Amino acid sequence: MPAIVFTRTAAAYHRLALWWGVTPIHTTFTDQTTDMIAYAEEVLVRDGFVKARDRIVIVGSAPLTVRGRTNFIKVHTVRERSRRRGSPVD
Repeated sequence: MPAIVFTRTAAAYHRLALWWGVTPIHTTFTDQTTDMIAYAEEVLVRDGFVKARDRIVIVGSAPLTVRGRTNFIKVHTVRERSRRRGSPVD
């Protein structure tokens, strides 16, 4: 199972790129966990890592501004395109 890791720092991105089975994605973060999950879902679908109804595991910290402290894990089902944040309804 691949690990797709979203990070805000270039240094972490480059370190993660050296790990086998890890695909880092350099990005900025919002302050809201729900917004970040929706954004990650959009990127993962757009880049072909997942499709609607796939299950993914999200690990992170809440609030997102806290660094180095993982305090949640979520099993998330990828939604249909028209139901994702910011996507037009078909």
